[in-house]
Amino acid sequence: MAIQMQSMLASGAEHPAVRPWVAGELGGVVLNRWPEPGEALPDYFAVLGVPAKLGLDEAAVELQVRSLIRSLHPDRFHRDGPEAVAMAQRHTALVNDAWRVLRDLEKRCLYALELAGDRPDEAYKPTPIELAQTFERNELLEECEDAPRQHRKELLSLLGELEGERVDLVEDLRDASTAWDAAEEPAARHQARTALRQALGRMAYLDRLRNRAKAMLDRAAQQA
Repeated sequence: MAIQMQSMLASGAEHPAVRPWVAGELGGVVLNRWPEPGEALPDYFAVLGVPAKLGLDEAAVELQVRSLIRSLHPDRFHRDGPEAVAMAQRHTALVNDAWRVLRDLEKRCLYALELAGDRPDEAYKPTPIELAQTFERNELLEECEDAPRQHRKELLSLLGELEGERVDLVEDLRDASTAWDAAEEPAARHQARTALRQALGRMAYLDRLRNRAKAMLDRAAQQA
C-alpha cells in the first residue's frame, strides 16, 4: 500500500512536520494505521506536510494537496480490502478538511491562534471608538429593517464603507501574519498574536454588519 509522494514545496522552505498517520521511506505514504480513540489527530499543517507558517505559498501547497489526494484516492486500495479503502477515505477527508482551512488566510490565522490556545472571538476587545461606531451603524440598520427598499441608498453606502474597511483589515492581517512567522522572541510573538487577534476581531465585527446589510439589500431586490 505504499505510495511514493515527493514534496512540492518551494525551495528554501522548512522541512515539513512529520505526519504521524503516515509511515514510509523517502516520503512514501503507507496507510498502516489511524489514530486510536482518544489519540489526537495531527494538526492541519502536519496533515499536509507543510511548515506551520501563516505565509504559505498557497499555489505550491495546492499542487501538493492535489498530488496527495490522487495518491490517497480510495480506488487505489480496493485490491487491499475494505479496511484499506475505509482508511484511505478517512485520510482523504482529513486532507480535504486541512486544505479547506489552510487555503484561506483568515481561516489559517484563526486556526494558528487556536493551536496556540487562543480564542480570538473571546480575546478581542473593541475600542470605545469602535463600539460607538458599531452602535451608530446598528441604529442605521434598525431604521432600514422594516423598509429596506426605501433605504437602499443608505444600505449601499454603509456596505461600501464596510467593504473598504475590510480590505484594509486584510492588509493588516497579512502584516501581522508576516510578523508572526518572523517572531522568535516571546515579546515579538505576543505582539504578533495581539495584532492577529485585533484584525480578526474587527473582521468579525464588520462581517456581522456586512451580512445584515447584504440580507436587507437582498430583501430590497426581492421587493422591487
